[in-house]
Amino acid sequence: MTDIEEGHYDDMGVLPVSDAACQLEFSCTIDNVAENHPTQTTSRTSKTVTWRMCEPVYSEIQPESNTAKQCLESLITELEGKSVVEIFENLLCDEILEYIMHETVTYAKHYKNDLNFNLTINELKVFIGILFFSSYHHLPQSKLYWCIDEDVHIPFF
Repeated sequence: MTDIEEGHYDDMGVLPVSDAACQLEFSCTIDNVAENHPTQTTSRTSKTVTWRMCEPVYSEIQPESNTAKQCLESLITELEGKSVVEIFENLLCDEILEYIMHETVTYAKHYKNDLNFNLTINELKVFIGILFFSSYHHLPQSKLYWCIDEDVHIPFF
């Protein structure tokens, strides 16, 4: 960042390398302190790291197999003429939803220590539906989906 771009010194934060559209160079000086005399600096080490943007390297795309084409054609034929809800229920069948539900409950109990957490398949379907809708209808902040203010109110939620 230049002096003009950097703003307040307290508000520098950390910029991801991917946000830089140019060559970057980072330098720092580290004081090596003697163990016996912590107030006395014995030497200084300077390190410089340079990063340059380059074109991404992509792996070769594998040609689509006949089996994959047949599977896709079969799926299109099977889903043709069905409603959105029927397609949703066909693609996310109860077995998959039960697996997601089981893993979610396990995570809540073991990793979040919420022993009373419970989830039903219908609640999971509603949650996934909300995720689909929120990816289609964008709002600046996720909490606005539940806001009842007239300018952002969404009756669906």
